[in-house]
Amino acid sequence: MLDVDPYMVVRNSATLQAYRDYHRAARAAAQPWITIAVALALVQIAMFLYALFHNAFRALSLVESLAMGAFGLAMGIAGLRAWSYRRAHPLRLPGI
Repeated sequence: MLDVDPYMVVRNSATLQAYRDYHRAARAAAQPWITIAVALALVQIAMFLYALFHNAFRALSLVESLAMGAFGLAMGIAGLRAWSYRRAHPLRLPGI
C-alpha cells in the first residue's frame, strides 16, 4: 500500500472506486467490535454522569474501570480484525 501513488488513484475513477471498496470492506470486518466499543463508551459516559450528580464516584469506580477495560479490549479486537483483513486481502488497483 505504501508504494501506491495517491494522485494516480484519485485521477482514475476505477482505481478510486476500488480503493474505497477496499477500505469499506476493512471497516466492515471490524464493525461489530466498533459497535460494541461505542456502546461501552456510552455506558461509561452515563455512569460518569450518574456518579457526578449522585456523589457516587467511589461506588461506581470498579464498574467504570471494568467498562473502560472492555472498551479497550473491543477497540483492540476491532483493530486486529481490520489489520488481519488488510493483510489477507492486499490492495489490488486496476490499471496501476
